[in-house]
Amino acid sequence: MSEAAGSRVTNGGAQEVDVAVVGAGFAGLYLLHRLRKTGFTTIALEEADDVGGTWYWNRYPGARCDIQTIDYTYTFDPELEREWKWSEKYATQPEILRYLGFVADRYDLRPDIRFNTKVTAANWDEATERWLLETDSGATVSCRYYIMATGCLSAPKPPEIDGVKDFSGEVYFTGRWPHQGVELAGKRVAVIGTGSSGIQSIPLIAEQAAQLTVFQRTPNFALPAHNGPVSADRLALLEGDRASYREQARWSLAGVPLPQQTVVSWQLSEAERRPVRAGMGQGRSRLHPDAVMGRPGGRRRRQRAACGPGPRENPRDRQGSRNGGRAHAARPSVRRQASLPRHQLLRHLQPPQRHAGES
Repeated sequence: MSEAAGSRVTNGGAQEVDVAVVGAGFAGLYLLHRLRKTGFTTIALEEADDVGGTWYWNRYPGARCDIQTIDYTYTFDPELEREWKWSEKYATQPEILRYLGFVADRYDLRPDIRFNTKVTAANWDEATERWLLETDSGATVSCRYYIMATGCLSAPKPPEIDGVKDFSGEVYFTGRWPHQGVELAGKRVAVIGTGSSGIQSIPLIAEQAAQLTVFQRTPNFALPAHNGPVSADRLALLEGDRASYREQARWSLAGVPLPQQTVVSWQLSEAERRPVRAGMGQGRSRLHPDAVMGRPGGRRRRQRAACGPGPRENPRDRQGSRNGGRAHAARPSVRRQASLPRHQLLRHLQPPQRHAGES
């Protein structure tokens, strides 16, 4: 692997760069591109033999994006967005992996990535004010800035179950699924967990296995994806005003440009809940239909939710009133809370401070 442009080798044999990034997934690739563009000498260290991060390792049956893929993509270059076209609303793992390979090649990132290289130690040198990174290949890297782009779920967690070591069958992790696949036909299979990977893989495993048992501690809330071609109306919103669409995504809670929920379920009648549930099942906004971005009336409804009359009465409030109104007298309404800036909302939710001498 060629050295990062502008890097040098120290007397001790370490490659010296400004920044070392660990990981070559979505975050690592963008960091490498951005840092190089800014003028930093940068190298990325990747345990796998190719780019992709979580989409390199997670190849289990049914693996795919669980938000619409046009919202799960790089936004730093409009030309890149125009060049790549997603085939599905919720793209599969192979397509997302191809996309990341396309990005790495388009911006010539591979020369500055050390593949098949795992960081085993990182030591800070006070004298030189630099990090010295050791790797499983024996190569060392000296850097001023050390950035982990490994994500929060990159290491598989073996089950902590008494007797698990006595199991003599095959054991697989969705996060380290064999690249050649797994033959499950005619076998008895047990799946532990019903998170995203469990929900996606269980139906496909059930089609192959002779018997499937699912062990679930806590049920997850899941809705039908209604997958298909990329949503035409969503695509029209993006292409009609790309800058505005991405700016709304930037300031949203989850990177998806939809209005925030401003009401809770018990404030709605059954007739009002029904279209909300239908919209969620179709992959649309989790708000009332009038609040969907770009639909006339959405702004007015959100303003009414934030500033209008109080929420529909909650039976718990009624009970509080009979007890002298103590139950909720000191708290703003739930609807009002939802419209507050985050720092104000947190202040409302914090317990009151007590001063010395107060009981």
